[in-house]
Amino acid sequence: VVSILKGRNAVIFRPSSRGAKCSKKAIDFMREGLKKVGAPENLVQCAEDMDIPTTNLLMQKCDLVVATGGGPMVRAAYSSGTPSYGVGVGNAVAIVAEDADIQQAASMITSSKVFDNATSCSSENSVIIHSSLYKTMIEEFKKNGGYLCTPAEREIMQQTLWVVNDKGKQTINPKVVAQHAQDVARLAGLSIPGDAKMILIEGTLPAHEDIFSQEKLCPVLTLYPYDTFDQALDMYTRITLRCGYGHSVGIHTFKSEYIERMGETLDTSRVTVRQPMAAANGGHAINRMPSTTTLGCGTWGKNSTTENIHYKHFLNITWVNEPVAPREFSEEKIWGEYWKKYGK
Repeated sequence: VVSILKGRNAVIFRPSSRGAKCSKKAIDFMREGLKKVGAPENLVQCAEDMDIPTTNLLMQKCDLVVATGGGPMVRAAYSSGTPSYGVGVGNAVAIVAEDADIQQAASMITSSKVFDNATSCSSENSVIIHSSLYKTMIEEFKKNGGYLCTPAEREIMQQTLWVVNDKGKQTINPKVVAQHAQDVARLAGLSIPGDAKMILIEGTLPAHEDIFSQEKLCPVLTLYPYDTFDQALDMYTRITLRCGYGHSVGIHTFKSEYIERMGETLDTSRVTVRQPMAAANGGHAINRMPSTTTLGCGTWGKNSTTENIHYKHFLNITWVNEPVAPREFSEEKIWGEYWKKYGK
């Protein structure tokens, strides 16, 4: 909202039905703040109980749409005829390399995973761990409040986390979304330690065929071992091709060759190095990326940008230009090196 207002804009929020009450409460706080500084309260508005046709009409009439819902919402925004910024599906994956500081990595991943009960699109859903560290990382996760499910409990968790909706499609069970690990376990009929705040699942291979490699929107984290860095990158790519393509990848390593290779070769908008992804992906003092909760995923994720949507995206820029002394150039200066190498 600060980014929007910074560009001298007004904004109308159309929250989802499940988030309507808390969204309205947050917007009321903003309106009180505007009134306190003598600004018009209606710079920030909330459209409650708006049906889909009216929402579509609103998108057609406004100047810009920012769509942060699911795929259908983003497609509707792009189809409205109004300039739009959409976001792709989140399904953040982190890699723990053989040289990682495992205590730091486990602490960061846990803090990111449990933040806001894993509702952030940047919350790690899968962690790909070098096989030499795999068992040790599990123990570190346990020290940070993780509970490791048995194979039998994994099956129970799968039946709890995913259900078939009224359209016959398998989808996340809405009852687990944004719930604490204790509540997710209780819903599954499992008994976990009272201090557990994250549920660990050992994934099955190939990872991209394992349903637990998908976005889960609750504090359930899936773990996969790997042997070579090539395998880790291939596993990441195949997981995100199924869910979360173009969004982000994390890496816990000190090897610059790994980091550079990921930036050069992976189809991802963000490579987040040795940081908790839920905090870092959206911009933070620790990395100085633009701060946002709206993350573009580029054409990989069917979005118009790979950037963090921030204040510059809510500005129209006027270019004032005046004549200056022209640069002198010739074909020889432009093409000379090319001609020397390849001929005219």
